[in-house]
Amino acid sequence: EKFLETVPKKFRDRCDKSEKGVDVEICCDALKLAAANRMERLILLTNDSDFISLLKSLKDLGVNVGLISLAGSRVNKELAEECDSCDAVGDGVLTSLFE
Repeated sequence: EKFLETVPKKFRDRCDKSEKGVDVEICCDALKLAAANRMERLILLTNDSDFISLLKSLKDLGVNVGLISLAGSRVNKELAEECDSCDAVGDGVLTSLFE
């Protein structure tokens, strides 16, 4: 509840959406930025193959795409193949970013 108060009002509706709804928002925002030539690189922390089409489209628009996965987790091979880079990070790295 308190976290939502820190989210800018124009983005709060995204907090109420389903996982697929958020995925769609990410895709729309990324494609808008890339089409306007306002995105050089997109880095995703995901293992969701639903993003493969987005990555292909972004690469067609000249965007460099990177994938970050959690060390020790199995990486979706098809997703990784669409990326320009694929890096793994440990849980501790992500935790320290949010402390």
